[in-house]
Amino acid sequence: MDPQYQKPGFDVGASHSFELPYLFELNAYEPLTPAQQGLSNDMIRIWTHFARTGKADWKPTTPAAPNVQSLASGPGGTHLVGFAKDHRYDFWKSLR
Repeated sequence: MDPQYQKPGFDVGASHSFELPYLFELNAYEPLTPAQQGLSNDMIRIWTHFARTGKADWKPTTPAAPNVQSLASGPGGTHLVGFAKDHRYDFWKSLR
C-alpha cells in the first residue's frame, strides 16, 4: 500500500468529511472498491434527487416507524434500519 494511504492503527469511527471520497474524486484517498463505488452511486443519486426536488427518496421516520436510511457498501447496501435498535437507544436512555 502506498504510504500516503496508510491507515491509522486505531478505529476512527464515523468522522466528519469521510463521505467526501464517495461524492468527489479526490487524490488524497485510495480508489474506491467496487462495493464502495456502488455506495457512491447510491449517495449521489439520493442526494441529488433531494437537492433537485426537495423530496426525500426514503421513508420519513415517525414515532410509529422509527426507521432511518442506512447507506452502506457491501451486502445489504442502502436500506431502512430500525434506529432505536441499531443505535442501542434503550441503553443510552437508561443512563440518565
